[in-house]
Amino acid sequence: LAAGDTPGAVEHAQRALRAADAAIRLEPMRASNHERRGVALAMLVPLAHADARPSEAAAWGAFVTAEHLAPADALIRVEHARAALALSRPAIARAQADTIARLYPGSAVGWALMDSARVALGRGAGE
Repeated sequence: LAAGDTPGAVEHAQRALRAADAAIRLEPMRASNHERRGVALAMLVPLAHADARPSEAAAWGAFVTAEHLAPADALIRVEHARAALALSRPAIARAQADTIARLYPGSAVGWALMDSARVALGRGAGE
């Protein structure tokens, strides 16, 4: 993000969080609603002012809830891994990538995320 983009990004992430929370109130057992909450919270962690900043734990909790509701949904795990990489948490991303690759060994997305996590961990891709 460019320096001037932060206020707009915060506003969009806050709007996404409100929408996700509203969706959870309507359909609390829909995994994708919790995943969207996790994405919005993860977007706000580095952007929001300290007094309005959510904790990373809140984002991770939303993803865990989504994964509990839909344990074989790779798209939820992809978003969890992407958020972890964006927040410089490559070990979390690696764990999600491992699960995706185990669930769907023929899908490239798990392997690609695994390599991204390896690079972020300071290892070479494919090692």
